[in-house]
Amino acid sequence: MALMFLNGDGMRGGRAHYTIEGAAALIGERRTAPLYRFYSVRDEFPALHPAPDGGGPILGELYDVPMGPLSALLATEPEELELSIIELDGGDLSFAMVLRDAEHALGIHKDITSYGGWRAYRTAELSEEPDPRRP
Repeated sequence: MALMFLNGDGMRGGRAHYTIEGAAALIGERRTAPLYRFYSVRDEFPALHPAPDGGGPILGELYDVPMGPLSALLATEPEELELSIIELDGGDLSFAMVLRDAEHALGIHKDITSYGGWRAYRTAELSEEPDPRRP
């Protein structure tokens, strides 16, 4: 079993949750320590990245995942991400997917740290009124 912090499609209701549903125990919602920036990659999925100058606490779900379902979940992850260990609020450590350093260095991903989580960002995006002044 492995502790895995999920902050995107692996969470309940997400497209990849089927890989762990019924096989992994949800420990509960947790936040990261404020050591990470949070990005939207192509507006398709989120990505944590360590921030030496500080970041924000990011909301996600912590699971205790058996190795088989974990392997299935990891197979759904995009190539821009890699498995790493992150620090959670309170000092616990967990596995999580993070943005690869080379991908971060491109500087092309939208920083969404201020939203505090993927669901909050997606909800805000859906509720934004189109600006008639924008082309």
